Amino acid sequence: VLTTSELELLYKSDCNYSELKKGFLFACGTGLGLAEILNLRWSNVKNGVLDCNRAKTGNRINFKLQEHLIKMIGKPKEGNELIFHLVNEKGEPLTNNGANFRLGSWMKKLEIDKDITFYCARHTFAVQLLLHGANLKAVSELMGHSDIRSTMKYLNYIGELKNKAIDNLPKMNYE
Repeated sequence: VLTTSELELLYKSDCNYSELKKGFLFACGTGLGLAEILNLRWSNVKNGVLDCNRAKTGNRINFKLQEHLIKMIGKPKEGNELIFHLVNEKGEPLTNNGANFRLGSWMKKLEIDKDITFYCARHTFAVQLLLHGANLKAVSELMGHSDIRSTMKYLNYIGELKNKAIDNLPKMNYE
């Protein structure tokens, strides 16, 4: 899982694979997996709203995009045109291994000492939502999960939420 400061570093840094950078950061801000990113079309983004289906489950994902994500992907093009052109040197769509190899090179260059794969973008999105106050039901829906139990695993990354929950309790004066 990437931290907020690591995400900021990624946004500001150069990457040898600019389309991969855009696709990965979009995934970190939406929870989409590589399969969705590879097939995401301009028709899936209308008026600042992402509307697509999870490749794995077919569950619909529909929510407002943050302004920085809209700016990052640029001006809309033809509805059926792909947003991200993630291809290898042969012009073929990147595989998981190809994307992860390129991500690893980028992370190493930035001295982020974590084994970051494209799938980590989903984890990062969920954890960022939880850290910033989203409830489990909302996170589950934003992730396109069929069952909230699938979402609960992200709570393992959020030890600090327990302290925040206690700090948010009303202050009582029993004197």
